[in-house]
Amino acid sequence: SLAESYENYVSIRPSFITGAGRDDSRPMERIGATLSDGLLGTLGLLGGRRLRNRYRSITNVQLARAVIHFGLLDKASAQVVEGESLHDV
Repeated sequence: SLAESYENYVSIRPSFITGAGRDDSRPMERIGATLSDGLLGTLGLLGGRRLRNRYRSITNVQLARAVIHFGLLDKASAQVVEGESLHDV
């Protein structure tokens, strides 16, 4: 496993990845992201902001920024970054 192989690592765990300019066509992922974001948006309005923030889709550009940001942090331990933290970068 990752934890057994490395002392220091960052594991990035996004939800659906969206955005223009992707090399591959993923129509089901786009449909899933749209439906999921709609449902999560409604849940957010009803008090489920934490759930919405954790699982909402992220664009490929946002994800790239987050990977660079968290990959460059000098941390002396293992780190798992969930979806809600990826949007804040």
